[in-house]
Amino acid sequence: MTSFCGTNEDVLTLSYEVSELIAKKLKPYDNGGWVKEILVKAAEKLAPKSVHLYQRLSLSRPTVCDRIKEMGQDIEDNLKKRAEKYENFSVCLDETTDIKNTAQDLNNRIFKQVLKDFDADYDDLLYFCAVRWTSCGNMLARFHSLLPKIVEFRNLEKCLLTVLEDENWLCDLGFMVDITKHLNDLNVQLQGPDQLLHSMYSKIKCFTSMLDLWYNQLKANDCTHFPTLKKHNPTFCTQYALECSSLLESFNARFTDIKSKKLELDIFSIPFIVTPASAPSESHQTHETTKR
Repeated sequence: MTSFCGTNEDVLTLSYEVSELIAKKLKPYDNGGWVKEILVKAAEKLAPKSVHLYQRLSLSRPTVCDRIKEMGQDIEDNLKKRAEKYENFSVCLDETTDIKNTAQDLNNRIFKQVLKDFDADYDDLLYFCAVRWTSCGNMLARFHSLLPKIVEFRNLEKCLLTVLEDENWLCDLGFMVDITKHLNDLNVQLQGPDQLLHSMYSKIKCFTSMLDLWYNQLKANDCTHFPTLKKHNPTFCTQYALECSSLLESFNARFTDIKSKKLELDIFSIPFIVTPASAPSESHQTHETTKR
């Protein structure tokens, strides 16, 4: 690093240039303070006579934010001045890549108004990206609830999606809503502090028993425990029965190690149902030992 024999104006210019780099690299504004520390440390080693200039460099988070806003406003003003001199110009924007998301925001506002006009139970869809499993379940349930309004909205926009009215697809969606809710309920039961292993395993066993029940019911086209699926009057439910069977196999495989400890869990939780002969030999205690 060469000696930075600059003026106050040079320091100010450097502040803008660093802020511009932070914006271009999409970095957090508070990175400015970190960049300043690096510059000062480098100056101490390579250009000690210029350290005081780097120390005066203003790169705090509010400053970087203000610098970026000023530069953005300056670009906008310059574009407007140049545009005033144009005789003709054309605009070609891809609405899916518009950085301000203008087209999507407009559609969202229109959709909200449609829901309001139809007195829908919800005023918007839920959007989740890389979120907890339980949130995905909420999103699915709300999407299904708003499906008729979504179809009407798409028709108003003259953007038809035939899959939204396909009976087979609707049945698949209904099953997904219901099975996700069942899994969410189990998830919630297994959460929280002070839960003992035997209690959690008991809940898992209960759920696997329900999976077996659902398999047999769905195989017989009985949708008692799948109310959302039932609304779509599926002709056959065999594929959904197979999904429950697949889930059951997954649960059994995942919890094989815990199953191998069933006897120890029973001794801990319900010892009176365990016979002495089946208990591990090290747990036996003779009458004489007890007396001593």
